[in-house]
Amino acid sequence: MGLKKNKLAVELAVTGIALVAAWLVMYAAFATPYPFYVVASGSMVPALEVNDILIVQGHETIDRVEVGDIIVFDRPDGADTVIVHRIDDIVSEDPRVLRTIGDANQISIPGTDYPITAEYYIGKVVYVIPQIGIVTQILAPPINYILIAVIVGVMIYKHRRDSRGPASADTDVGDLDDVPRDGEYSAPETGDTASPHDDVLKDATEPDNGTPDKGEQNPGKS
Repeated sequence: MGLKKNKLAVELAVTGIALVAAWLVMYAAFATPYPFYVVASGSMVPALEVNDILIVQGHETIDRVEVGDIIVFDRPDGADTVIVHRIDDIVSEDPRVLRTIGDANQISIPGTDYPITAEYYIGKVVYVIPQIGIVTQILAPPINYILIAVIVGVMIYKHRRDSRGPASADTDVGDLDDVPRDGEYSAPETGDTASPHDDVLKDATEPDNGTPDKGEQNPGKS
């Protein structure tokens, strides 16, 4: 009995160390403790759909992003909510202040889309994994951590393998920064009538508690 308890303690310790190590590696790679987010609403349709997982790069600082980039940030008027929108204008350079807008929205919303400063900025969306965010509604930690890490690892491996293809072949897949989603993005026409709303995000590692989405991010990020 004592040996079984010791074995279980060792396994739990190893698992805990592995998770901490994985978190440290992700933090070093993405410069943010939360590099994965799940889209929870539709203001960025068609570029981003509900339940898409976003990979966010914190090394892309606010000084490096440009108009047209999709970024993740804390809502200025209520920092407990995380928003993903597209940069619409650089209002000021010193200090840098951004104004954003949802692709499905007709206007930028004060207190949500601007003013976005370094205080609220989290990172730039560098890749989108379509619809995988549904696992966060089904699986609890640490299973969802592991599954997301495996998916991202396979995606990175495939991209690097394709990039190292035969010299004679055309293997240039482009910069992931320029591909918000698989395929080309087309901005909505000015005639679209989607009502303004925030595209709020959930931390991809937070399980869904079964309550209706009320535009608030799960407490894991705040």
